[in-house]
Amino acid sequence: MRVTLPGEFTINNKIIDIHSFNHKEPTRISLNNDKIKQINYFNPLNQLKQKNAIYEFNIIPKKEIIWNKENIDKLKNYIKESEYKQFFKQIETKYNARTEEVFYPLLGETLLSQEINENTITINFEIPNLKEEIKQIYKEYDRLYTQAIESDIKIVSPKEIFINPNDLKLKSNIYFIKTPINQQTEKPTKEIIEFKIESERRFFSNIVLAKQEIQNWIDNGFQVIITAESNSQKEKLKYIFQDIPKIKVEVIKISSSLIINEEKIAIITEADIFNKKQKQIKLSNHQKQNL
Repeated sequence: MRVTLPGEFTINNKIIDIHSFNHKEPTRISLNNDKIKQINYFNPLNQLKQKNAIYEFNIIPKKEIIWNKENIDKLKNYIKESEYKQFFKQIETKYNARTEEVFYPLLGETLLSQEINENTITINFEIPNLKEEIKQIYKEYDRLYTQAIESDIKIVSPKEIFINPNDLKLKSNIYFIKTPINQQTEKPTKEIIEFKIESERRFFSNIVLAKQEIQNWIDNGFQVIITAESNSQKEKLKYIFQDIPKIKVEVIKISSSLIINEEKIAIITEADIFNKKQKQIKLSNHQKQNL
């Protein structure tokens, strides 16, 4: 197997090839028994390593949070170490723990309620009521929290993670809708901006076709944004589409691609490029099983 794209790696006897997302070129690690003999960048096309050796390089971690001293100390400001002895023991010695994803929000820099004020305009895609959506997520988490407690698993309670929806003093919401409201049966209570949106645009992993279509949009004056599901996927997409400098690649959570012809905006999801299912914002099955 050859390493050519970010995220790939191979192990062949005493040679480890790895392409980290934060490096333009892949890295080859030559081993001598259990010691590193040499580290070199190599050409992904001809697989030949460069002559100049490097002495260190960084690899983007698989997890969102790395349990270093800084993050552990920050977590101790929010939860009592005496109440979570087993959890802190695991992250301090093994650097991972069961249900650790539940604690990630506590390490955020700010709360959502601190970022949104009365004059903040929120734009919702296919979410009819933001506050109701928060309540539904809270309800789901509360159910999982109850299951965890019944299984003698110590985790943080929902009230320590979620904000109170009443703290979101929104002045108005703007909804992007796909179909016109029936004026005879429904009366909009919020300001509504209606666009003719095309959302069915898939490329079935055909990168050549995707590049041709994107270039065609750009030639016609469109602003093109490709949405990634994570920072690591963002780096991969930037690498794949590096020959089209005018596109933007951002980490954005939307359910499908959006083509707004009137505004000359094309937002293409990673899922529609590679013909895969979009990750859900809700807790994954893996997280539910952990709980």
